[in-house]
Amino acid sequence: MREIFVVLYDLLFILAGFYFLLKYFLRGRVNKEIFKRLQVPENLPSYLQGRKSPIWLHAVSVGEVASLEELINSLKRSFPEHPLLLSVITLQGKELAEKLYKDKAFIFYLPLDLSFIMKKAVSIISPKIFIGVETEIWPNLYYFLSKKNIPIIILNGRISQKSFKFYKLVKPLLRVVLREVSFITAQDKISEERFLSLGAESSKLKVTGNMKFKSRTFSEDKLSDFKKKWQVLKNREECLLVAGSTHPPEEEILLSTFKDIRKVFPKFKLLICPRHIERAEKIAQLVQKFGFEPTLVSKIKDRDNLDSLEKRVFILDTVGELIYFYSLADITFVGGSLSKYGGHNILEPAYFSKPVIFGQYMFNFEEIRRVFLENKAGLEVKNEEELKSALLRLLTDKVFREELGRRAKNILESSESALRENFEVLKCFLENSTLI
Repeated sequence: MREIFVVLYDLLFILAGFYFLLKYFLRGRVNKEIFKRLQVPENLPSYLQGRKSPIWLHAVSVGEVASLEELINSLKRSFPEHPLLLSVITLQGKELAEKLYKDKAFIFYLPLDLSFIMKKAVSIISPKIFIGVETEIWPNLYYFLSKKNIPIIILNGRISQKSFKFYKLVKPLLRVVLREVSFITAQDKISEERFLSLGAESSKLKVTGNMKFKSRTFSEDKLSDFKKKWQVLKNREECLLVAGSTHPPEEEILLSTFKDIRKVFPKFKLLICPRHIERAEKIAQLVQKFGFEPTLVSKIKDRDNLDSLEKRVFILDTVGELIYFYSLADITFVGGSLSKYGGHNILEPAYFSKPVIFGQYMFNFEEIRRVFLENKAGLEVKNEEELKSALLRLLTDKVFREELGRRAKNILESSESALRENFEVLKCFLENSTLI
């Protein structure tokens, strides 16, 4: 029966692949990096030769890659004899992985999940363990790993509302695939219930909390140098709003609100950090439309250039630096939440005790949203008018602003066990010991 699933899945995968390839080709957005996923890198076999079986981690994109920093350090300390492999899917994920882990892991694109490609990949890599971060469910990969009795761990598992709706449509297939998973650590009760509903075994599932609550996604040494370099963005009298991971039409809403508030608070400044940096030029045009001067962060050289114009709006057009810019903020807004994208990680500003505002569409981060609202650690807004009210309150009440940031930081500090519990699960499988 499982072999029939493999054939049917391959056919669907190929059909879907042609559809999306044609779609992106017509839009002029075909990324040549996709062809690197037709096989494992040519230099991977020689990298593995003469070494013990590797620990294979997989993280789809930037957020998941960044969340692995402390886990990778722990694996390197505890299991130095096993080389680390880290596969990714997106170009930005690969760039960040190489930036953070090039001296700690072999980084490559995950081969396409077609049976004839994945069978060869698993045979070449033959890992000690496979660790998929959050919810990376690849049926053929899991099938060939399980055939070789290689443990499959879904770590920091999460199923968003959007993904859950899709998974329910293919529940019979998901049930078979999830039964091949050795263990799942879930971020929250909502994800645990969704995994169980899709066919995961309760004996192989445990809620450990969100590993991102604990994982530091920045370097303390780099942070110190970064602050010295980028304090030029504002002086002591100015108040900086960092709007991270924004999507359209959020930039327009932010700029409209910013324009109104500057009439009352002329020392108010704005840094927009789009989720997709290739949109930076379009956002620059939008900034001009609102009567401001757009300044790309990559073009800033020194403070002298910044003093020449008052009506500046900064635009972040570099990868992997958003969390560092949060450290400079007085107030933060996390995007993808005023428009129906499901939100982004509101934990990152909390590392620096920064007050955070987010929209009502946080369905990809339901548990984090719930915890923040229950602890009065963030402000949720539904529209432009509420955003303006929230910003004015934070600008006029410094005590409230600092208290909101402290509450957010407390949430992180109360969740320190998540990384430890996730690591203990991995340790049991790597040491072939009993999981309690």
